[in-house]
Amino acid sequence: MLRQLKKYREHLLVLILIVSSGNPLFVLSPHVRELYIGTVFLLLWLKRRRVMLPYIRFSVPFIFISLFQMLLFPEYSVSSGVYLLLKMFIGALIMMEVGRKFAEIYMDIMVLVAVISIPLFLYNEYVGFIPGIPFTDIGTSLVVYTQLFSDYGGFIHRNAGMFWEPGAYQGYLNFAILFYLLMSNGVTRIFSNWKFVVLLIALFTTKSTTGYAVLAFIILYYFLYYYRGKIMVKFLFLFVLVCSCLYAYYSLDFLGEKIQRQMNQGQDEGGRFNDFVKYASYIYDYFFLGNPTIVGTTIASGNGFLSFLFYYGIWGILYYFIALWHNIHQQVDLHTTAFFVGVTIISLQGEGFIFYPCYLAWPFIQLSMKNKILLKE
Repeated sequence: MLRQLKKYREHLLVLILIVSSGNPLFVLSPHVRELYIGTVFLLLWLKRRRVMLPYIRFSVPFIFISLFQMLLFPEYSVSSGVYLLLKMFIGALIMMEVGRKFAEIYMDIMVLVAVISIPLFLYNEYVGFIPGIPFTDIGTSLVVYTQLFSDYGGFIHRNAGMFWEPGAYQGYLNFAILFYLLMSNGVTRIFSNWKFVVLLIALFTTKSTTGYAVLAFIILYYFLYYYRGKIMVKFLFLFVLVCSCLYAYYSLDFLGEKIQRQMNQGQDEGGRFNDFVKYASYIYDYFFLGNPTIVGTTIASGNGFLSFLFYYGIWGILYYFIALWHNIHQQVDLHTTAFFVGVTIISLQGEGFIFYPCYLAWPFIQLSMKNKILLKE
């Protein structure tokens, strides 16, 4: 039994990371801080080591920004600042412990989540309520699946997996797809792999605007720089992809119609694609050092990039992405570094992923090097 537990120890760690980064048990629980503190103690017990130096070095700039914010804003909550660093610690500790196996294990766990969510979502769609799983507008769950229900319209026809809502699910699915493609070594038959197909089906059932946009970027970038098939097949596929994207944009109401509606809204109206306009005056006032006291209250944006800008200012968000770029580029080539960072930036336009352990710790990720074309020579 103990040997089996040791064999899947790293899978357990990555599962803890994913659950603590998006499951309603953590995200929406009234005892969320206690859960994160308990997670830290569990990880320290599993790892039996002290805090690592790379995490300390990474967190120092954020601590200095927080100290300045304490002086500038009397309402600053020390516990909230520490709480965010605590989540950063969870992600960093797990990624450093799992090491180069992380991408493959992460992908396998997300495939399992997708395999569970697809039939349960279809049951919701065509049969009805699943007994024993609580439901709400933005969900609670039994960890494995979130059942979404609205008092106004009944079941919400979107798959949230085990996450707090479909827009959150797509972010973690897209990174599983990214990892799969980076480990595929540019092979021509990527669509014949059942894991890739399952991930795609799960992503399509989220009906997420940002999720579809990120997926289009991933596939387009992959076929431009990594696909090693015949050049005519490559161009034909790209042509079909562009036509499919244009068709989806103009025919699906949660893509073109939604984006255009939000982009045309005035300053007093919200929406992820309009929040940079809506909060322009606040961006001007708090551009350099941010103001975390207004995040979630005055600034109620679903745009994770913008919210992190308000939390730590331009210096904090620049430091995060410089650290991320440096870490990835130490391991892989320039194209792959831009690929990973680009997916991170685009996905943050849809949800506040960067406030949870997984995204916070991307600067610590070690990519699996099964794919030799990604290795630096």
